[in-house]
Amino acid sequence: NADGQVTDVRVESARPPGWFEEAAVNAVKRWRYPPAKTGRRFRVEVEFKLSD
Repeated sequence: NADGQVTDVRVESARPPGWFEEAAVNAVKRWRYPPAKTGRRFRVEVEFKLSD
């Protein structure tokens, strides 16, 4: 949006389904970009890796 905030976040697919969708949406909503003059859409892939 005009403030650089991410809006209209949605999950198109998830593997495995039902585990990380909410965490991915919450993470992406915290991202900030330079303010947009017009509506722009991006598609990003978010991958979660568990470590010891």
